[in-house]
Amino acid sequence: MRKSRSLFLVILVFIASLLLFSGHFNKSARASENLFGPISDLRGHCTSIIVGKNASSDGAVLLGHNEDWGTYLKPLCWNAGEHHKPGEFFRLKDGQTIPEVQETFAFIWPAAECNGINERQVAIVDDTGSCRKEFFQNGRGIDLEEFVTLALQRSRSAREAVQTMGGLIEKYGYRSYNGEDGDIFSIADPSEGWWMEVTTGGLWVAQRVPDDQFVVLANRFRIGQVDLKDNTRFLGSSNLIDYAVKKGWYNPAGKPFDFNEAYGTPEVERAPYNTRREWRGNCLLAGTRFKEEANPLTVVPQKKLTSRDLMALFRDHYEGTEYDLSQKYEKGSPHHTSGRTICVMSTDASSVAELRSWLPHEIGGVLWLSAGTPCSSVYVPYYLGVLEFPKPYSFITAGFDRENAFWSFNSLENLVDRYYAEKKNIGGVEVRAIDYVAGIWKNFEDEEFGIRGSVETTALDLYKKDKALTRSFLSSYSNALGLKAYNLAVRLGDQLRTSYYR
Repeated sequence: MRKSRSLFLVILVFIASLLLFSGHFNKSARASENLFGPISDLRGHCTSIIVGKNASSDGAVLLGHNEDWGTYLKPLCWNAGEHHKPGEFFRLKDGQTIPEVQETFAFIWPAAECNGINERQVAIVDDTGSCRKEFFQNGRGIDLEEFVTLALQRSRSAREAVQTMGGLIEKYGYRSYNGEDGDIFSIADPSEGWWMEVTTGGLWVAQRVPDDQFVVLANRFRIGQVDLKDNTRFLGSSNLIDYAVKKGWYNPAGKPFDFNEAYGTPEVERAPYNTRREWRGNCLLAGTRFKEEANPLTVVPQKKLTSRDLMALFRDHYEGTEYDLSQKYEKGSPHHTSGRTICVMSTDASSVAELRSWLPHEIGGVLWLSAGTPCSSVYVPYYLGVLEFPKPYSFITAGFDRENAFWSFNSLENLVDRYYAEKKNIGGVEVRAIDYVAGIWKNFEDEEFGIRGSVETTALDLYKKDKALTRSFLSSYSNALGLKAYNLAVRLGDQLRTSYYR
């Protein structure tokens, strides 16, 4: 034990040096600066990726997500696990009550109440989907926040989360955020990944991602022919097909049941707004160019994928294709063209969850989180073993606050966006704003990935001796990187103001 504590102290000294090196910068910027434009009409229109364990470089299941809600909603914090006595209830906002389970799992909301990861490495993210407008929603049922909360609290695996979510909405109903659109939930654990498509009427289906493939999901239903007899690949509502037959949306005498044809909306299914993001993801991650009209559903990658491959995709604006309407930024920011890119200004946060079965949950589960638009931000690793989160990330304010990480990254992204392609002397170099900032963050991430092997080896050695010490170590490590990133974001914002405002 003395040896492990000595090693821990050495690592802490190293982490402290990271913080000292990152510095503390001038805090005199005007808090009243109006750097924020109107909330985008892309509210809720996100992009997600699930990578099977045999399609990743190390056997991890990967779940990536750009959260494009339009306003950052949740600070980083643990929602503690709870113990309940018989007779206790979870009260829904509509007044219904659901019996509590004896024990619930702790979980993190990494950006909004529709995304999360629990202490058992079960991760869930949400994308708005589009379903038939004939569905009637009467205002009763489980809403988005309640739905994800209950699933994270009660699930030991992705499959269990799907079954829990499906059972809940069949019994209590489902309420989408606007009463019109359905939802698409991507759900993963260290063994497998599923995605679940839900209509406003509460009809649902889920499909498993093949272990050697990946899927890219935008804002349309993608599940086609369904075989509910094969529960290794599909799960769904007990009345999934009967309801469609009753409504005249499916003829059982014809071809096999197709969920999207029965419950989706054709205009959304065909819209480039959705199909192009999926096509671009398939092309980049598969290393080949597919025809847009023949865009595959799940794809075998050309090479084993890493979390950095997903990060690169989430920063993408179709650079190098005919859909790059900014023409390599010559026309300015790619966020303000007529085309919907993967990375957009309304991206509140981007995340990549690494879920690994061969390590303890505290070390095996890593949430790489980028606050703000990922093209001008940085991914920082938060292990499930962390005890708490850096203060700048642990609160949200309604107005601009320089001491808050989310506002600081938002301020930086707006400065970069305003001067995306304009060259100035920054740090003694004539460079575009985006290239300068992205270059700084690339070096930051290179260092993170360069040291992670040593960090995890140390964490595992500590875990064998003292689980509590492991969590303290991981908290110190992740928090040091988070604080360093926050301080650097403030400094970069000051540099851009100095260069472009004078």
